Amino acid sequence: MRIGELLNQAQRSTFIGRKTELEALDRLQEADHRSWKILNLHGLSGIGKTTVLRMFAERTSIGRCLYVPGHDGHPSPAAFVQCLLRELEPADRVLFEQGERSQADLIQELNGSLMRRAEEAGGIVVLLDEFEQWVGIEGWIREEWIPSLSPSVKLCIVTRNALGAEWSKGGWNRLIDRLEMKPFTTAEVRGFAEKHGLTEPESVRVLYRLSGGIPLSLSIACDRMLKQAVHGAEISLFDGETPNGLPLEWLGELLIEPYYELLEAACVVWRFDQEILEAIVRRPLSVPVFREFCNLPFVAWHRDHWRIHDLVRKWGVDDLQRRKPGQYAEYRARALQVVQRRESGDTLRSSEWTFDKLALHEDEFIRQLCFQWDGETVIRECAFSDMERAERLYHSFHRRFYRADSSEDRHAAELLRPLWEADPSSFVGMWRDGRMVAFCAVIPLHSKTVAVLKRSPITAPLASRCEEEQVRYAIPFAGMDTDVEYEISGILARSLLILLNLQARIVNLLAESHWMPYLRLMGYERAAWADGAAGDGTIYRAYQIDLRDDSLSARIDRLLSGLSRSDADRELPSGARVPTSPEETVRLLKPILKRFDRLPYEPALGAELSGWYEAAVHSGEGAGLALRQDLLREIERMETEREEEAVYGKILKLAYVRKVGTHETIAERLNLSVPTYYRYLSVATRKLALRMWQLKNGSGP
Repeated sequence: MRIGELLNQAQRSTFIGRKTELEALDRLQEADHRSWKILNLHGLSGIGKTTVLRMFAERTSIGRCLYVPGHDGHPSPAAFVQCLLRELEPADRVLFEQGERSQADLIQELNGSLMRRAEEAGGIVVLLDEFEQWVGIEGWIREEWIPSLSPSVKLCIVTRNALGAEWSKGGWNRLIDRLEMKPFTTAEVRGFAEKHGLTEPESVRVLYRLSGGIPLSLSIACDRMLKQAVHGAEISLFDGETPNGLPLEWLGELLIEPYYELLEAACVVWRFDQEILEAIVRRPLSVPVFREFCNLPFVAWHRDHWRIHDLVRKWGVDDLQRRKPGQYAEYRARALQVVQRRESGDTLRSSEWTFDKLALHEDEFIRQLCFQWDGETVIRECAFSDMERAERLYHSFHRRFYRADSSEDRHAAELLRPLWEADPSSFVGMWRDGRMVAFCAVIPLHSKTVAVLKRSPITAPLASRCEEEQVRYAIPFAGMDTDVEYEISGILARSLLILLNLQARIVNLLAESHWMPYLRLMGYERAAWADGAAGDGTIYRAYQIDLRDDSLSARIDRLLSGLSRSDADRELPSGARVPTSPEETVRLLKPILKRFDRLPYEPALGAELSGWYEAAVHSGEGAGLALRQDLLREIERMETEREEEAVYGKILKLAYVRKVGTHETIAERLNLSVPTYYRYLSVATRKLALRMWQLKNGSGP
């Protein structure tokens, strides 16, 4: 079964969205000879192009639409013509071979049939699907066949990438409308999920993360989540398994040498070009090989770089870590070097490359950023006329994410307009299709803005002590359209790095815990003195970063290398040693598990175990990060073992990796009594310690 056929079956009964594409096809069908054009519908494989064509064909009057599949390819003009004739005429029609009829006669017969059909139906639309399969006769179609048609015959050419440069010459560009099909928005994914019975907000978030809004991925991911729900399994993003069957289906057919090596290298980085891949694999790549790799369905072009689809990147990284952990570490080290060179050599966009470095850290927050289709997002300062929209974004964002009962509490929305008047350049907005979908406020703290901030209990503590604490900027407000909440998050994350390109002390106020790990990743520290509270009881926690003598880039460099300012000589921690027994490993492991998420940021947490990671420390990886990776790998292996053992891995994952709640909450989720849960937790910890002991003493699994 082909991917297109799978998509058709999965989506026909639950077709959603695609209003723009269907309206474009309707306009194409109704156009007269004065407005005749070719519609070029293009987009990533799995985006739903064939589904849209079939839906349009089904709702179109009989005789007014001709769908021509391209999956078999058409090696010659005669084969192409016979294919169209076969669609036009009854199936039992006797078709002549090319040797018995001239090519000119076949073309004349085809055009005559198209003309008759068009006259009978008042116009006809020919849908040419998978046009890449016809590359051998593309020139003939463009230069000979299409010019011979009547304007009553309209054409829709469907391609993965927009029609190339040859279709921009000789007047063709004026006769082609190009329309890119994009992934579903959050609202469309939510609608798809609801049609399938997935209504919980967490389910929608997981579904979007697994699919990136790609319809084919969405169908398969939804099916997997429904099966999990039927069997009572927890829906999780990172459960140690391939998220769904899609990457394997793609890769099994498409990845041959040398593409597999390139995929491994490309999955390590956030974005890439030919030079970056060459630096990672340490060999030159021919232009044809690189171009062929970038033409695979899960590789897409974004502005000035290439990206691997999140779903495939997740699979590729997990697979590489399991099979060749040493190779993965080497690839990351090489990637860091080339990204640092790009950052230092591209001063105008250095903050963008800083985000690439963060992506190399493999933080959970960054792992959940979705495949961003942000080529049309415009970022600019807000005008006063935008403040009404900013207030609505702020209010809806807080009502959705912070407290369900806060619909009547506007939090600090009334401060937005006065703050803009006090400092108009302090608000930055993001626009799509002429509509602001998100904003962020970076407020310089001077007499006018401080006076405004003192009006709200949320920002009053910060405003009252900003001079004493020598804080120059505050980021107290942000908002976004909840219909694009997931796809816009990556743009906000990258934009924050640009906004932080200041040599100053900065304080952020957040009530949403999802973003707090990201601030810590960048080097923020708690600033409890600036905490505030809304009238409905929502707590806004403050985090501060001091960039007066230390750039954000330098902080992230140290984070990736596991170094602090004082240990640039890369000495091992003074307490570093290798535990002498499994029992000692158990004792040392318990406090480490409780601070599992802090290991990469506070290497001292695992200092007593860092003797195991001497090579990692000296190569710049960091003992804390290496320890976290090994622990996570062993926990995930425990989860995949036989059922009676898998519960121990599940408990460790929920309690320490995902931190889904109290131990009592986890016990209830796993349908265990609290005493039984604690007994299992103790056993799980001992089992993990034994596995770590065996692993580091050469007898591990």
